[in-house]
This record gives sequence, structure tokens and C-alpha cells, in this order.
Amino acid sequence: MSTAVTEAQEVRRRRRWRVGLLFVLAAVLGIAAAMCAGLASSESVARLWVQAQLARDGSARVTEVIDYDFGTDSRHGIYRDVPGLDAEDAEDVEVAVTMDGKPVFHEVVPYGGNGGETRIRIGDPDRTVSGSHRYRVVYRLPDVAPGGKLAWNAVGTGWDVPLDDVELHVTGAHAFDAPGCVSGRRASRTACDIDRPRPGHLAATFDHLDARHGVTVSAASGAALATVPPAPAEPTGAVRGHGRPGLLQVLFLTAGTVLLGGFLAEWSQRLAGREPLWKNDPTSSTASVGDSTRRVDVTRLAALAPDTSAPPAQLTPAQGGYLLNSVNPRYRTAWLLTAAQDGHLALDDNESHPTLTRGTSRQEVTRDDEDVREVLDRMFAGRNAVTLGVSYDRRFTEGWDRIGLVMNRWSHESGLVDRRSAALSSKLSSAATVLLLVGLIGVVVAGIGAGRPWSAWPVLLPAAAALAGAGLMLTGASEEVFTRTAEGNALWLRVEGFRRYLAAAQEAEVRAAADAGVLDLYTAWAVSLGEAERWSAAVERATSVPLVPAAYRSGSSLLTPLLWLAVVHAVTSSTSRVSVPGTSSASFTSNPGGDGSSVGDGAGGGGGGSW
Repeated sequence: MSTAVTEAQEVRRRRRWRVGLLFVLAAVLGIAAAMCAGLASSESVARLWVQAQLARDGSARVTEVIDYDFGTDSRHGIYRDVPGLDAEDAEDVEVAVTMDGKPVFHEVVPYGGNGGETRIRIGDPDRTVSGSHRYRVVYRLPDVAPGGKLAWNAVGTGWDVPLDDVELHVTGAHAFDAPGCVSGRRASRTACDIDRPRPGHLAATFDHLDARHGVTVSAASGAALATVPPAPAEPTGAVRGHGRPGLLQVLFLTAGTVLLGGFLAEWSQRLAGREPLWKNDPTSSTASVGDSTRRVDVTRLAALAPDTSAPPAQLTPAQGGYLLNSVNPRYRTAWLLTAAQDGHLALDDNESHPTLTRGTSRQEVTRDDEDVREVLDRMFAGRNAVTLGVSYDRRFTEGWDRIGLVMNRWSHESGLVDRRSAALSSKLSSAATVLLLVGLIGVVVAGIGAGRPWSAWPVLLPAAAALAGAGLMLTGASEEVFTRTAEGNALWLRVEGFRRYLAAAQEAEVRAAADAGVLDLYTAWAVSLGEAERWSAAVERATSVPLVPAAYRSGSSLLTPLLWLAVVHAVTSSTSRVSVPGTSSASFTSNPGGDGSSVGDGAGGGGGGSW
């Protein structure tokens, strides 16, 4: 069986790997977004409506409508701490409570706290509730307007949760003069707006109040009114909540859009990465530029390769290997082999640690090749010989890497590569990393926003998840956008056809190559195309006497394939760093109201939360 991995096989393998990573990313981001939403999800009051109806003795009947959102938590209910309520005898405390329009268990107990509050604890200790519920609490509060001077803590600074959509009302039998409003933390003098919808009626609204922020309303009693203004209408309709999504909803929305964005990106790059072929003869490298072309997915390209027993004359073995699969460095060994065939190098017969020598007796046939000179100057660096497979050789590795640069330069100058696709591939590689990072950050931010809640999360979360999925797929797939020209693919098909010939070669093909004087050339091609083991086995079967390197040194054109297979393994040892304990060279270092009142200067107030 052939040991070579074709371009189609490699592309399919990378695609399967990317899809697997995409599913992993979808699961991880889905769980991460759900966890962020769950951790960020906090209780809050989605609506607070409060009214104080003043009596002539300065007391007030206070009605509170509280739409409480428990977020993702489960609680028994809520509590209200109200200063000024007498709880020594619970039967004397006038408190009425409902939840969602129905009576609910509650108890009034002394609490103390900073202001000597009385706690109204609402809810059944034997069961829990979740989601959003509307609580209506009614109680009588003394000394709200003592001596005709209103001083009411409409919202106390003891709330543990933020308050949204706050609406406050005060009604009484007297007109209100010099009304004032302050809001903020306790003792704050930050003025707030207050309206007088009609005589004897004050109103104030707030879109949002942070936890521990309150509102105090003040006014002086004016002229008595002939009729007491009607009480404002209490909130009706659906209980208001923040609409937090379920954690499973966040998880599946995130995972689904990661997959959607990833598969769309994969489909787009596959569409852009189809290889162009001449319509009439895809294997022709002599068609004119004006001839029509069609496009084929790279995984289906190899099926069009013709059966051929000879490599394309326009290419060297190294160029053919680079054209067929530039990712695999086998072509570099073929480059060395060709340099030896051309007289630039000689090879001894040590299969474990072969030695390359520069400047042999065949030096007179050496061609003036600047690329070869550039590589060998770096590889030998003043040395006459290099022994491979002993240890990492920095100078040899520099020359080895230079071969890749030389071949890359050749491919761009040969007209076999679509330069526009090369530029697009480079841009996609950079953009993909940015997309992935932006997507990851966006998913975390949107997940937190889903728990807050934040109204933009339903847009940001799927958008960020799609970007993350697309970024992942493009990060690993940008090389597929890099395509050859139609001429380049024509040569590619002929190289692939010759690779199949080498993979299936038997003794007869080896003898034919030896008789034609191209065994050396075919050996170099076999190494470059990844068929060295199969070709070497065929050579062994075709010869009764093993081929020895001495034949090469004596001038015969017969080069030992097995020895060059040993070079492939030896080069790997010479160009790979091995970490040895205790020899690391790296180092690391550790590295106001108008009357001057302030928030809390009044009756009532307190705070609340859940239990």
C-alpha cells in the first residue's frame, strides 16, 4: 500500500478535523455563554409603583406594587423592611399582602437594622417561587407629614437589588407648596424632578435606581382642597419581568449559531477554493489564456488525473513534489537528490548517518545555479561535508529551510499559482484570527448581558457566536482558498498520474527505467511524491545484486533508492530540535431638595429583597 498522502486525502482530513473542532467550539461556547448568563443573572425589581395617601393626622396609607424578578434563582418570596411600623403586637399592625392578585402568607416581625425597621416577610417557608411575580403590600405609616410638612422616604436606601421603572405618587387633602425631591445614596442631596399633575397630587418617575439608592419627597402643606384628588390607577396587566432567557435557550442559541457561522464560512471558502481546469483538456498545459475553464473541488481533482509513465518534462522532481503537496517537506529531500545527480553533492554509503560532501570529482558538470549555491552556502557554511542523523545541525537546517523559500519563490514566479488567491488566503488568515477573538469576547459579553438582562443580547449573542464559528473554520481553511492556475492544475494532474505509476510500479517498470537511463530521475520523483518506500521495494525485487553506493561513486547512473530513503529519515534528525533536560537555553522571569433635605430624612423607606 502506498505510504504517500495525496492532496485530496490531506484536504479531507483537515476538513474533518475542522468540523470536529467546530462541534467542540459550539459545545464549549454554548456552555460558557449559559454559565455567564447564570452567574450574571441577578434578582431585581422590574417595576415599583408606590402611593402614599395622606390623612389629616399626618399619617399615610401606603400602597406598593412590586413586580419582583427572581432571575434564575428560586426563593420563598420577598421581604420589606419598613421603619416606623410598630411590631410589638402583630395584630395591631395594619398590613395586607397579595401575590399575583391572591392572598399570600406573610408575617410581621421586629427586625432592628440601622433604622429600627420592622420586617414584612412574604412567602411560604415550605415552598419556593421563581421567575417574576407581582406583590401588593398595603400598610399604614405614621408621621409622614407631621405638622403639615411632608417628608417621606418613598424609596428607602435598604433595597438589596436594583429597581427599574419606579413610579411614586403622593395624594392628600391639601395643596403642596415648595415640593422637593432628592435621590441617591443615604444623605445624598441630588435633586430629582417632581411633578404636580393636579392640586393635592405629587408624582415622580425613575427609569432605574441602583441598589442602596433611594428617593425622598418633601413639601409644605398648602390650602385645603374642596375635594381630595382621586388615587392614581395601580398597575394592571401582565407582571413585568426582565425577560431573562433560560440557560438552555442561551446554550442552544450559542451552539447553533456557532455551527451555522462555521458551516457558512466552510461552504464559502470551498466555493472560492475550487481549482480552475481547461474545459476541453484539463491535462493540457499548452492551452491559451483565452480558452474557457471550469472549476472543480480539490478533493475531486485527482479523479481526472491521466495514467502516465513519465513525469512532466517542465518540472524537476522537487518542483513536482512542491506542486503536488507543498505542505509536506519531502520535496526538499528530492531537491538534495537532484543536486547530487547534477554533481553538486556526493553521498557516502553509511545508511545510519549518511554524509553529504560538497565539491566532488563530478564538479566539472555542475551548472551555474544561483539557487543551488544559495542553499548549499547556508547548508555547509564553510564545511566540506555534513553528516546527517547524528544531532540537530543549525547550519544544515538553515539551508534546509532555504530550500522551502526557493521553491516558494519559484511557485509564485512560475505562473502556476493564482496570485489573487494567494493574496486572499493571506488576508483571510489574519482576518480569521480577529473574527475568532472578537467572537469569543462577544459571546462572553452577550452571555453576561443575557443574565443582567441587557436588551441587546439577543442580537449580539448569535452574531458573536457566528463570528467565532466562522473565524475557527477560516483559521484552519484559509489555505484552501490558495489555488493554482489552469496551467498549474494541468501539470498537477500529470504529476498525480505519475505518482500513481510509481505507487504501482513493479520489477518491469524498474527495469524499463534503468534501461532508459532514468532510474536516478524516477528515484528522485519517488522521494518527492512520497512513494520512496514502494519504489525502493520494487528496485530490490528487480535486482539480483543489491545496488551499492560504490556504483554511484564510480560513475554509474544507478543511484541507490534505499540509501536516499535513509537520507529522508536522517534529515529529520538533523533539522529537529530535541529538548534535553538541563540544556535549555531559554530563560524566563516571573512576572437636593429645595428645602435642604437629603435622602433618608423622612418617614418610611427601608428596603427589601428576597429570602
